[in-house]
Amino acid sequence: MGAWYEHAIIYQIYPKSFQDSNGDGIGDLKGIEKRIPYLQALGINTVWLNPLFVSPQVDNGYDVANYYAIDESMGTMADMESLIAAFHRAGIHVLLDFVLNHTSDQHPWFQDAIRDPHSIYRDYYIFEGEKGQRPNNWGSFFGGSVWEPDPAGTGQSYFHLFDKRMPDLNWANPEVRQAMGDVAEFWLAKGIDGLRLDAFIHIAKANLHQDFPADNAEPVVAEPFFANLPQVQQWLRPFCQRLRSDYPDVFLLGEASSADPHLAVDYTAPHNGLMDSVITFRYFTDDESHLDPRLSAAFQPKPLDFAAFKHDQLIWQQVLSGVAAPTLWWSNHDLPRLRTRIAKNETQARSLALLMYLQRGIPVIYYGDELGLQNLEFDSVAAFHDQTVAPFIAQAKAAGLTEAAALKLVSQTHKLPARGPMPWDNTPHHAFQPPRHG
Repeated sequence: MGAWYEHAIIYQIYPKSFQDSNGDGIGDLKGIEKRIPYLQALGINTVWLNPLFVSPQVDNGYDVANYYAIDESMGTMADMESLIAAFHRAGIHVLLDFVLNHTSDQHPWFQDAIRDPHSIYRDYYIFEGEKGQRPNNWGSFFGGSVWEPDPAGTGQSYFHLFDKRMPDLNWANPEVRQAMGDVAEFWLAKGIDGLRLDAFIHIAKANLHQDFPADNAEPVVAEPFFANLPQVQQWLRPFCQRLRSDYPDVFLLGEASSADPHLAVDYTAPHNGLMDSVITFRYFTDDESHLDPRLSAAFQPKPLDFAAFKHDQLIWQQVLSGVAAPTLWWSNHDLPRLRTRIAKNETQARSLALLMYLQRGIPVIYYGDELGLQNLEFDSVAAFHDQTVAPFIAQAKAAGLTEAAALKLVSQTHKLPARGPMPWDNTPHHAFQPPRHG
């Protein structure tokens, strides 16, 4: 018969925007449970829930302060247990988003690490440098340097690939690997069916005392130095094997955003004992032939290069044939929506969905895409909570665009406007609840 997930049809739920059950403007667990009949009618058999853990919400739950508790904005542990049971009664499997590359700076481990430089938790994170000097010129995905000064004033800095309030864990430390396995098993014991392993390709870093080649002194995103390094597989294999030993039916879906097809084979080949499938961003090649050279490409809308897309899909299907099922998806919480990014009308959206989901693989449907939802339009820089937006707006205005026109460009290309509320009624406009900040 094969594993259950070989026949999975996954529906990704961004909990904060799916269904608010108590009127506070934030979606919650009781709201999700209320909509299980809708999900059944839709025909899905698996849900992927974005992070629900206790969090200051700097990055919408991807900054975890307590892996063993539910954020109060989402509900309680009793609500979570009720939701898991309700999904199972409905014949729906449950995947939790598991953030394993980093924590919040409010996590007790990090708080102890900066409170006491001799703490055992100091080595749970990556501290380097001396006298306030950064060890290298690597840049964060969220802008600026990957290094932030130690709040304890030791002269060292801590490493963060994402926001400075999200320090990276030190997976070279076996205690960290054991601790993250403990977290995973806690939730599997609660009855979940699998994990979506967030940013797992980044858990290993190259030698920190080397710069990435650059033309100036500005930090540069040195992805070859912190993505898909050999230690990723070395450290994750025992983690995955431990989970499968205790929970043989577990489904491990990895986020391998920059993996090529051959690396995806490494990550998913059964004999390697790692993931069952991976989500990659390498399906999509943008057509950049019409970009305005005066503006950064980051927030300029770019159509899909359909010829390259067809070629890439063929390659992915062929290379993974007989190895693993590829994921089939168009949108998720990290990209603009399909109807905004690619499809210009409902007919195109339907055709593209049909094209993707009739291939061999595991469909992953982003909540609301079945309705043809588009990105929201934000009317202020602050609404994006992204330090890279303001420089783009300034650049666009210098090139002659109005601020409104520049904000429209960002709204069409930014991930946050793709996380708008699910429209459960005919209200013309549903208010969007921006991220809470600690």
